[in-house]
Formats: sequence, structure tokens, C-alpha cells
Amino acid sequence: PVSRSDLLGVLAERVRRGLPPQALVGYYDPSCFVAAFPGIAAEAVATAAGDLVTALQQPLEFRGGRLHLTASIGYACEPLPGDADRLWSGAWRAMRRALDAGGNRVAGP
Repeated sequence: PVSRSDLLGVLAERVRRGLPPQALVGYYDPSCFVAAFPGIAAEAVATAAGDLVTALQQPLEFRGGRLHLTASIGYACEPLPGDADRLWSGAWRAMRRALDAGGNRVAGP
């Protein structure tokens, strides 16, 4: 048997490796990680998100098995520190657009 926490730990490491070193990564729920990119331009965030989708498409070797994952990523940007709720809502809406468009893709503002 595979525990959810073990699998999430392995997945979290893949997410961390797939993002720029200055990205701050957190876990929101079993199907959602969040990342902040302080001081990074919107274009670089979009590129990093696309790179992460590609990285997550690579099979994940876990406890003798092979998992194939997909990722739907939404992002939002604020030029200056601002309203965290607005930023979160924008990213969540973008992620929903990525899912609604078929998943395994990136959507931005």
C-alpha cells in the first residue's frame, strides 16, 4: 500500500525541482500545490508554469510502480505586494480555466 503523505512528498519534490529556486512552494490540499514567485516577472512565471507541466508529465517512479501525472496550472500576478485574496482568487479562476480547457495546461490572467 502507498500512503498519501509518501506520494505527496515525492510529488512535492518534483514540483520544487520543476520551479525556479526562488519560488516558494506550499501544499494546499491533496490535489493542489501553491507557489509564490516574489520579484519574478509575469512572463517568467508563465514560462516556469509551462516548464512545470512538462516536468510533471514525465513518469514518476514510486515504490516499484510508475505513475503518469497531469497538471493544470493557473497563475495570477500582482506588480506590487497587494491583496492576497484577490491574487488567490485570480490564480484559482485561471486554474479552473485550465481544467475546463481539457487540463494538463497553463492558464494565466
